This record gives sequence, structure tokens and C-alpha cells, in this order.
Amino acid sequence: MELTTPQKGKWKRLKAEIIKRPFIAYSMGLSPKDIERLFLGGYPTLKELDELLAKMLEVREAKIERLRPVLTRVVGHRGSAQFAAKIHTDSMSIKYIIDKRYKSVPSHDLISRIEIYLYYLCDFELSLEYQTEAKLFFSGKIEELSLKASKVSASINTLPGYLEKIKVFDKKNTSQHYGDKYAIGSLTYHLDKAIEDLQEMRLEVEIILENLIDV
Repeated sequence: MELTTPQKGKWKRLKAEIIKRPFIAYSMGLSPKDIERLFLGGYPTLKELDELLAKMLEVREAKIERLRPVLTRVVGHRGSAQFAAKIHTDSMSIKYIIDKRYKSVPSHDLISRIEIYLYYLCDFELSLEYQTEAKLFFSGKIEELSLKASKVSASINTLPGYLEKIKVFDKKNTSQHYGDKYAIGSLTYHLDKAIEDLQEMRLEVEIILENLIDV
């Protein structure tokens, strides 16, 4: 029986996933002959497709079970929001993995980002399938840090203006514009935010220097 259009879509997505991460095929127990037959022979049968999808699901579940204890110990619920922000996902996804409350098994894209960051945080053993993605991930992090540094620099450059307002501000002069009062009051907020951003950047740079680059 020929596959339906939705089933063909599933096959194309599965095929693209294996092409992106070839070692997944071996984790699924596929032999070189199986891979050649499936990838060069058009579409699999419905039975083969169902078996392949089930095997892919088993691989993802096994990876989640392997990283869950480390994620719980190193990140936990308290650190889930900060960790999620670093790997570009939402905190509930991390909490659901920790509690095993997800409705669908997380994708390889999410699993790889979690593994990569745990690898650099605590020497978590990175899966063979994700080895080539590690440097690409942190190259992206370096670009993010550069952008963040520019924003922090721009924020710090506004501080002299606030300080000038303090120098000329007279709290007894009730006719002074409300905007000046507000600007002066927000000075400590801008300072605290810049310090917080710089501290976070320092931690990220240390991780990259210690693990990504040989120094």
C-alpha cells in the first residue's frame, strides 16, 4: 500500500533528521545495507515507517533518561529559567524533562542543546550524534555575547547623562521637569542591570574559554 501524503511527510522529516545526524541511524540499529536501501529506494513501506519512527522515539527517550539525573542535579527547578534562556527554549520544557511530565518526547534539536550545555558545564559525556554541533552552538553563543556587549556598552554610555542631571538637579525646585526626576531615579537601575549583564557575560566567557578554546 502506498504511503499517504501525511505519512510521506513523516518519512521526509525522519530522513532529514538522519541526514543531519547520521549516527542516529546506527543508534536505531540500522545496518549500512538498511540505510542504503531506505535512502536510495524511495519510500519505505508503512510497516517499515512505523518501525523506524518507533526506533527514533526509543533513541530520544533513552537520551532523555540519560541526561535527566544530571539536569536535575546541575540545573534543577530553580535554575531552569536561566538554563532554558541559554539554550533558547522555555523553562517549562526543562521542568517537564526533570519531572518526566512532557506530553511528547523532546526533539533531537532540544536534546542536543541540553547535552551540549551540560557537556561544557559539568563534563557530561556528549552523544556521538551531537559532536559536530557543539562548536557550531558555541560559535552562536559568541555572536550573542558580542551583541550583548554592544548593548551593555550603549547602556553604560547613557550614565554620564544621568549623572549630569544629578549635578544640576535641585530637589527644592518643584518646577523642575518630572522627566528629570524619573531619569535620575532610574540611574541605580541602569547601573545594577549593567553589572548583572556583565557578570552573566563573564560566566559565559569563562565556560567558552575553559572548554571550547585551548588556552
